[in-house]
Amino acid sequence: FPTMANVGLSPMMCYSHPGGQMHSLMKYSNTFCGTSDHVIMLSVGTVSLTFTTGFLALCIWAACKAPQFSWQGQAAVKFLFADFR
Repeated sequence: FPTMANVGLSPMMCYSHPGGQMHSLMKYSNTFCGTSDHVIMLSVGTVSLTFTTGFLALCIWAACKAPQFSWQGQAAVKFLFADFR
């Protein structure tokens, strides 16, 4: 989760150049904010964040509903509770 969130957020982190007229990405300083390359990166990052947030919401939902699942239903979300002691 942290890696995918970092990948999704990296196109959204711009810094200002000392002159104040240009902005670049923090992780990829040769890419200027607002260019076509940046727009493509933003769209891929937004899709990545959407799936990451959806997976987090699914895990939270499964953890809240786990006591109500039957034993067969818990097999689908066993990865959430396998090492919990």
